[in-house]
Amino acid sequence: MSDVLIIKCRCAVRPERLRELRRDVLAQKETGVIVLPSCVDAVVVPDDIKIVIDDDDKEESEETL
Repeated sequence: MSDVLIIKCRCAVRPERLRELRRDVLAQKETGVIVLPSCVDAVVVPDDIKIVIDDDDKEESEETL
């Protein structure tokens, strides 16, 4: 596959939250498992990365968007 992770937000997200999400993804990349909020879809995922969707973050993400 690819060495690039491509994600897509299904709703509008504030720039601060996008920066936070980017920092989280970069930090988690080293472990091989990336936890994404439920408002995000993984479009392209590298073979060596596992994606986990955090369903509990749905309510929080809707409140902070």
